Amino acid sequence: SLFVSTTQIQIAHANYSCTKTGAPIEQQVFVMYASALSDNDIEFLALLQGENAKFDPQRQSDVRNAAGKREESFGFCQVHRPSHRQLVNDSRFFNNPFWQMEQCLRLYRTGTTFGAKKFIPKNRKHFNCPVRRESYQQEHPERLSLFTPYP
Repeated sequence: SLFVSTTQIQIAHANYSCTKTGAPIEQQVFVMYASALSDNDIEFLALLQGENAKFDPQRQSDVRNAAGKREESFGFCQVHRPSHRQLVNDSRFFNNPFWQMEQCLRLYRTGTTFGAKKFIPKNRKHFNCPVRRESYQQEHPERLSLFTPYP
């Protein structure tokens, strides 16, 4: 089961976040959190849509190699375990979806290459994003620590 704290819901609603057209509430919570965290960065949301349209933190890639084995990519942004072993093996990765989303944003902002980047232009249409008056990160400078490299 998913535990969502009051703080996480407040962050998701802070200054009006983007939403995903037609998404169930289970997805919408994560879309809104990603939106608030990224200051309504529609490029980031469109990337997540391409990587994992269901916004399912437990999802493993459906891509299979020639031998039929599933690719070892997981979570919201399909983090490739062989490339980011320490991150995917961290106990928080599958147990704290909000932490996982923060790591996806960190990877995105620090230049990690994602396979779904080519789908960003067509995936923008799935989101409705208001203009925000204030930056989430200006309001919450303590969150800037998530942009430091993972140890």
